[in-house]
Formats: sequence, C-alpha cells, structure tokens
Amino acid sequence: MHPCHSPVRSWPRRVHLRLAVPATRAGTSGLHLLLRATQFPHTMRAVLNQTCRVVPAAALALPDDARSPLDPGQVVSGSPHVHALPLAEDEAVEVGIWQHTVGVSTDVEADEVFIVLAGRATIEVVDGPTLEVGPGDIGFLTAGARTVWTVHEDLRKVYVVRP
Repeated sequence: MHPCHSPVRSWPRRVHLRLAVPATRAGTSGLHLLLRATQFPHTMRAVLNQTCRVVPAAALALPDDARSPLDPGQVVSGSPHVHALPLAEDEAVEVGIWQHTVGVSTDVEADEVFIVLAGRATIEVVDGPTLEVGPGDIGFLTAGARTVWTVHEDLRKVYVVRP
C-alpha cells in the first residue's frame, strides 16, 4: 500500500497550532503562526522559552543562512532553491517555515502537515495522488512518499514534521 493511502497516523497530542488570519488581511502577510507553549512537552517549552509568541510567517524575511541548496540530483528543471527556518524543535517534532522558488524538484517526504502561506505548486506523489496547493491549503505528506514538486509561484509554507 502506498504511504499516502495508509491509515492516518496519530500526531503527538500535546502539539497544538493555531493560525490567526485577521479578517481584513486574509491571504496576505497578516497570517501569523501562534505557538501555545504550555501545550508542548517540557523540552519544547524550553525551546519556546515558556512563552506564547507570534511569528509573522508570511512576511518574515528568511535569513541567507536558512537557504538550503538542493542536491543537483533533485532538480528536474529550472534553478529552484529552498529556505528552511526551524522555529521550534525537539526530538519528537519540528515546526518551521519552508520556501521553494519556481522550478521542479524531487523529494522523499517525512510525516508532515503543512499550511501554504503563499504561492502555488503541484505535488505529484509517485504511485499516489497529485496535489494542487495554494494559499490557505493544508497538506498531509507521509514518510517515505516520493514526490515531484512543480512550483508555479514561489511557495512558502509552515510545516510540522516528525523527524
């Protein structure tokens, strides 16, 4: 059975993410990621300094050191590059911002839930579904799924992944 068709796996019950979109700014840089630190396991609370915080995820300028070069074997066409900025992590879960520029690349996925903040892409899951994603969409990927990402507009997402 293909990983995308397998039974739903449970996520850590203590991880709670809440997205807030101001009504007048929906679909713009008004989208923020709120992390409720009191709901995370003890080690995660330490990472978050035991406070609640807002990260302007859609508008946040990603630092140059967050740029992760793609392995040349992953690039199918164009000159895409990715940025990955972990916001919080421990041994059980990582939450961050990920961005992929226009182009086509391949990947092997981890267990992940993501929310698209900006851009559009087609994600072809080998031997599975083809996913069309855009702003506001929530995507689910399963560990081991082989994918081809065709990014039509620079794509930015907030991800929650189990390493």
